[in-house]
Amino acid sequence: MAGVTLDKLSKNFGSAKNPIHAVKNISLSVRDREFMVIVGPSGCGKTTLLRLIAGLEQPDVGTIIVEGHVVNDVLPKDRDMAMVFQNYALYPHMKVFENMAFSLKMQGIPQAEIVDAVEIVAKTLGISDLLDRKPSSLSGGEKQRVALGRAIVRNPKVFLFDEPLSNLDARLRVSMRTEIAKLHDRLQTTMIYVTHDQVEAMTMGERICVMNEGEIMQVDEPLAIYNHPVNMFVASFIGSPPINFITGRIINEEGRTYFVEKNDNADTTLRFDIGERLSLISEGRRNQEIVLGIRPEDIYDHRRCNAAQPSQSLYARVEIAEPMGAETNVYMSTGAHTIIARVTGSDRYLTNEQLLMRLDLSKVHLFDPATKLAIDRKV
Repeated sequence: MAGVTLDKLSKNFGSAKNPIHAVKNISLSVRDREFMVIVGPSGCGKTTLLRLIAGLEQPDVGTIIVEGHVVNDVLPKDRDMAMVFQNYALYPHMKVFENMAFSLKMQGIPQAEIVDAVEIVAKTLGISDLLDRKPSSLSGGEKQRVALGRAIVRNPKVFLFDEPLSNLDARLRVSMRTEIAKLHDRLQTTMIYVTHDQVEAMTMGERICVMNEGEIMQVDEPLAIYNHPVNMFVASFIGSPPINFITGRIINEEGRTYFVEKNDNADTTLRFDIGERLSLISEGRRNQEIVLGIRPEDIYDHRRCNAAQPSQSLYARVEIAEPMGAETNVYMSTGAHTIIARVTGSDRYLTNEQLLMRLDLSKVHLFDPATKLAIDRKV
């Protein structure tokens, strides 16, 4: 098994005059046997980073260390890594058995050992009955299992996954991400998994590395990132529906501290008491512009909250409601902003209905609008 360390890694594409900075000065340590998920939007550099680790791209600057050894000049085939691609990358003219056995055959492993290894992995993945079929006759989920099997049979030091589930339907994605998580528990091998899907990241990763525009935004355990995002990008990218951002000011009035929405229409301005915790966090920023972040699941219908305090609640007008079954996403206008609340699915919400909503002030985040950074996020 092996840990992977990236030290000040950079990779540019394009010309010298017009470079495309795919990876910018990234340092990251993946622990031995860890399941690390690299997540970010399309074009953020996560796949390039994975290809650098695999040796399919060469860094312009920086060092890649595997099991304590620098591997920058080591060929991909000699890095003892197995990569599972988004498009499966199976050999179409070979049967499933031949696809899974190919790397072992290239290593000169005896045929009897190859047969044993392939059959054991095929049984583990539930594809023993597919060994005599070609990829063209397989479903997407079956192809992905074969691609996984081809990687597992090599018993590599490091597994690399490049958005392996993005071509599958929603139900099959849920099933396959569970299977991959189980495989990690069984194999106890270092795994680095790239995805744009924050649900995959939250449910699979022991730690998550959030990337944007070629840079690492935050590396931490899933719930730590969810509860303590370092900036507005991380806060908005992790969580579904996304976090609500409301721009306004913090003011003191008659011994209380209020958040006042930035709004040119004074008749509909949102205003509420932010309580002691947020007052302490925002101290020194009175009357300055600030961004308040509140997740949809932390906004509650006043009718369901007997202990709600009117001074710490807000009125909003329903724009549209999306019943999802067990829950409903309610889009509401506060005056200058549209916010989303994720509430129980048992209630009906009508367009233009006025609602009194309570915020869970213990879950509110504050951000600097200039730097986009969280303000005193650990308080």
